[in-house]
Amino acid sequence: MTSPISKTASTASPGLMLRQPVASVLCADARIARLIDEHRELVALAAGKQIEICMALGDRDGAQRARKEMEANAGARRAVREAGCYFLDAGARDSLAIQGRVAA
Repeated sequence: MTSPISKTASTASPGLMLRQPVASVLCADARIARLIDEHRELVALAAGKQIEICMALGDRDGAQRARKEMEANAGARRAVREAGCYFLDAGARDSLAIQGRVAA
């Protein structure tokens, strides 16, 4: 018999203990990560438009500030994608080690 705790993640609030399936927590984390990524993309696109506006007005300093903002958001998106998910990677390694395919 499996323990119900092993299949749920607890979320504590004052005076109340809620249990959520681990899969729903992971799905929520993926959804939040996707929303953050979409937000960063939109901010980078808006900064690109700001560069166009500043250049049309002859505002080089404003264009440079907008470029830095655009590059920061694009860089943050790349860094997150390159880093991957530690928990998924660790789980895959542990699974292989348990199956005896790879030494831990």
